[in-house]
Amino acid sequence: MNKIYITLIFLLPASVMLFSGCQHDTLVDPNNYGGNQMMQISSTSTPGFCMNSYIKTLSGSNYSFICLGNEGLRVMNVSNPASPGQIADYNITGFTEETVVASINNTNVAFIAAGNGGLDVVDVTNLSVPVMDTLLNFSGDYISSVFLDEATKTLYAGGDMGKMYILNVSNIPSVTLVSTYQAYNLINAIQVYGNTAYIVQDGGMDIVNVSNPANPYRYSRGTSSDYAYDVKLYGNYAYVANNTYGVAVFDISNPTSPQNIGFIDTYDIALSVSLNGTLLYIAEDQGGVETWDIGDPYNPQYLAYYYTPGYAQSVRYYNGYVYVSDYSNYTILKYP
Repeated sequence: MNKIYITLIFLLPASVMLFSGCQHDTLVDPNNYGGNQMMQISSTSTPGFCMNSYIKTLSGSNYSFICLGNEGLRVMNVSNPASPGQIADYNITGFTEETVVASINNTNVAFIAAGNGGLDVVDVTNLSVPVMDTLLNFSGDYISSVFLDEATKTLYAGGDMGKMYILNVSNIPSVTLVSTYQAYNLINAIQVYGNTAYIVQDGGMDIVNVSNPANPYRYSRGTSSDYAYDVKLYGNYAYVANNTYGVAVFDISNPTSPQNIGFIDTYDIALSVSLNGTLLYIAEDQGGVETWDIGDPYNPQYLAYYYTPGYAQSVRYYNGYVYVSDYSNYTILKYP
């Protein structure tokens, strides 16, 4: 099937993603699309389910913090992407879904969405010996997503109860719950830009004013006929990984009235997105990873692919490389 981009204009300002995409029931070599092949730099097998990762430069070296589901958190030195080195494994109570790492008050901290284990706050100042600082449970909620606004030291965690928990982490190791925002369905990912939070969930996206973390309020709510798994922002546009409907593209210049301007038709289901300037990388389960040029949001161009050996769950660009959590492998690619 050739790549197709269809532009759709919606009349309801807060409604989203009522469009058709392409679902593939059989796997065909993505090279049939005619794009370039991304270069594999390395691939490392992992225990458990390789779900997600976060890359951070600490003391001049690049480290990857890899979420391994029931197997916890793995720390690897990826300063040499061709030969990543394992530093430590850390057992986590629950199912490790997503993590973010930051330096706060001279302490390197990993905030871990640990499923039914809640939110773990782990001191990783000594990378070889991570130490649990704080464990937060939210009335039995399953915590699946986490995002840190480093400028304000505000942490956002999302769960299956459709709640976004807003926490003050400026006084680590102390963590204070500031407020809770109720979305309409289980939360898959959160992105915060400036004073606005973008919450993707089963069934669509909430856009929320968080200028006052103690009193968040909704700008708009969109609904979808499929699962919204991830979101990244480029200028006035949001790119939402929308499962069988590929990547939905929104004009968010007016957050109270976002406009769904179209979608990117992916080879397989879209689970995760990452940005490098005008390049958009998409993790697509059995379909591996695709790269698109989104310099023109109304006319994105297909560029490249990589057919990963496993099931591409998430993708993250960092300092020239593309890191793919591939279910049973952690694969590092390069494009361009």
